[in-house]
Amino acid sequence: MALGGVDEDRAYDIAVTANANVFVAGTSKSFGNGDQILVSKLTEDGSVLWSRSYGASRNESVRKITSTADGGLLIVGQTNSF
Repeated sequence: MALGGVDEDRAYDIAVTANANVFVAGTSKSFGNGDQILVSKLTEDGSVLWSRSYGASRNESVRKITSTADGGLLIVGQTNSF
């Protein structure tokens, strides 16, 4: 699934919140040097509502995204930037 717009983007996990919001977490090369973590909120039909990238100048990766009891998200990954 190309979340950020280039072929090197990869989705790794999905989370559905209690109020049925769908979030996908993966990595993207669209927003800077190396892979950055990309989190996207999707509509019911799979269209991207918004995307946010996280990371710095070196490769970042995501392993898990899950919803929390308070309606938030927990994202687990790693960074090579620090």
